[in-house]
Amino acid sequence: MCLAAFASYLTALTAKFAVGGFDLLKSFGLIGNGTVAVLILTSLTQSGRKVLIKLLERLKVPAKYHSEVSFAASAVLLVSAITLQSNLHHIGQYYYTQGSQNFADRRFITAEKQLRQAL
Repeated sequence: MCLAAFASYLTALTAKFAVGGFDLLKSFGLIGNGTVAVLILTSLTQSGRKVLIKLLERLKVPAKYHSEVSFAASAVLLVSAITLQSNLHHIGQYYYTQGSQNFADRRFITAEKQLRQAL
């Protein structure tokens, strides 16, 4: 359940980051989202579950706690996605500040891209 909710948040966040081209910040956001989405999809398959169990065994998590640790990791991912979603205005403010500075410096094309991203 947490993984499904997290995947839906990832989809919404990816759409918000994919506006006006890519810079370093957006690239890391999209790569991170894509990587986590792949991990979620693989964990839902039988072979993905086996990989997860092997990972937990390598981390020396007792077998009786595998479900709890998996749930906790899913919950942390979900909370982090919700936190990122609720703090998008800070990222927008960053792009707005950069765009305003570029506009003041008469770099209009760059300013337009950053101001569009701020929206």
